[in-house]
Amino acid sequence: MEKREIKNREDVALLVNLFYDSVRKDSFLSPYFSGMIANWETHLAHLTDFWCGQLFFDSGYEGNPMKKHRKVDGFFNHNMNENHFKAWLELWVSTLDDNFTGENVTILKNKAQRMASAIHLDMYSHREKPNK
Repeated sequence: MEKREIKNREDVALLVNLFYDSVRKDSFLSPYFSGMIANWETHLAHLTDFWCGQLFFDSGYEGNPMKKHRKVDGFFNHNMNENHFKAWLELWVSTLDDNFTGENVTILKNKAQRMASAIHLDMYSHREKPNK
């Protein structure tokens, strides 16, 4: 596939689909997604809305990513850590670099990096603290 710029919803949908194809094949990350996502088609459309909102400020995204990720962390006994976010971000960047070009690639990398840090910190701060 020739690299293309990310200019519209169709391009974002392609990015999301390529990225989650990689996630689903990744032995480290796949269990966290497969264990929680019952309907991939709906999930991919939801994430396309999310990333369109991040990039074009015009999505139909409704949801609370922080709350959703806290739920995932709890489902997996609070064992998600910075290595999971690092692996997620590395796949995101490689998907962008391998398939796309242009200014929006840089914007999406930066947004994902900030998001990964914010979600990780939020999850950690909402974990039950052990009694001393």
